[in-house]
Amino acid sequence: RDFTINAMALSLNVENYGELIDYFGGFEDLKNKIIKTPLEPSITFSDDPLRMFRAVRFLTKLPGFSISEATKQGITDNVERTSILTRERITGELEKMLSYNNPLKGLQTLYQLGLWSTAFVGWDYNELNIQALSKVGKPNLRWFFIAETDATTITSLRSTSAAVAERR
Repeated sequence: RDFTINAMALSLNVENYGELIDYFGGFEDLKNKIIKTPLEPSITFSDDPLRMFRAVRFLTKLPGFSISEATKQGITDNVERTSILTRERITGELEKMLSYNNPLKGLQTLYQLGLWSTAFVGWDYNELNIQALSKVGKPNLRWFFIAETDATTITSLRSTSAAVAERR
């Protein structure tokens, strides 16, 4: 699993049916509202760099949670690994993150951890972009981020009202 808080299970064996199986201390991390990897963070993020975006998404979704310092360091140490991710996988995480009640927290964290430029190719981190993105949320709007091979970025905003914004 990606993080200790989602690496728990309930036993289905007759002799200990319903017993919590928690090899990585996820229950304690859940109580303490900490997001951290079950293994050494650099190994976890090197195996699947999308987990870096998932950490930020979980932070955005779960009120009062924080990312452990070791996990933050693992993210910043492995940011270059995000270059192997497809735009579709990154976009999936971003769409979920932007649909939560407090997307601003996630957007700021993406920047702080060095993930902003991978998430929003060609977009500067500034107050105008942050405010615009943080208001996107909720299900009636979806952002699609497409990076072309020549590094030109086309960003379109689609909504039920068919609004479209384009930036080159």
